[in-house]
Amino acid sequence: MFSDLLDVARGRLPEDLGPAQGIRLLSGAALSSLAFVAAWGIAAGSTDAVLALSNAAKVPMVLLFSVLAALPAGLLAHRLSDSSESTRSLLLTLGGSIFAGSLVAAVLAPLVAVYYLSSAWAGPYLGMGSAFLAVGVAAVLLFRGGVRGAPATERKSRLIPKLVFAAVTLGVMPQFIALASPILPEHTIFDEGIDVVDAMPAEVR
Repeated sequence: MFSDLLDVARGRLPEDLGPAQGIRLLSGAALSSLAFVAAWGIAAGSTDAVLALSNAAKVPMVLLFSVLAALPAGLLAHRLSDSSESTRSLLLTLGGSIFAGSLVAAVLAPLVAVYYLSSAWAGPYLGMGSAFLAVGVAAVLLFRGGVRGAPATERKSRLIPKLVFAAVTLGVMPQFIALASPILPEHTIFDEGIDVVDAMPAEVR
């Protein structure tokens, strides 16, 4: 399954994809992604045992709720865009991109833990940087998977639901992070969600 999910993340969907295989891959992508980000959460909170244990639940919840909040908008955009792409293929593309981004976070988790435990200066930068990199990889693969193998006339209609999904996910995720904070040991701008804008000086806004 791991190899199949990597193929899906690269935009290579199985040719004989049936309902059962689609459910199996989606379930595998979801469970694996939650486990991967849980590992990152433990690493990010490694300087505090209580924070590390709570992150094992909080970080997967942030990911899960952000994706669930964006799914209705993405599916509606898929219907309205009149794309010939099947809903199953769309969901697999979403799942594969999230799987790959979460895998990046898990791969970097040991580095995050080592630097948090050994460097008060570099730890926070690596923690935030690894999270941004994971999100970036997921976004790139999502958009690349949306156009891979599609006719030129179909690319726009296939990209629309992916753009909507990404926009809503990135819109709600900071709020879920604020609800779950603290996740990182130090205070970050994400701990206050959108309210951080109101706290900025007028000249900065």
